[in-house]
Amino acid sequence: MDLDALIDRFRGPLVGLLASWGASPRDAVELAQDAFAEAYLARERFEGDWADAGAAGAWLRGIANKLWLAHGRRTRR
Repeated sequence: MDLDALIDRFRGPLVGLLASWGASPRDAVELAQDAFAEAYLARERFEGDWADAGAAGAWLRGIANKLWLAHGRRTRR
């Protein structure tokens, strides 16, 4: 896994996706950073090929979705 290449490829799309879900610009950037950190920590569980942008992007979207839902639960309290 080349984390720098992954961040370069998916940072913009991931921030945009989180913003489209309703995250503020600041929260979208923070959640995207958290998603990359989680992806790095869980890299052994990724079963696809890192060179496959579709598989890597889908995996990152899944992580971002879980982080977004947890963020929503925290902010509603």
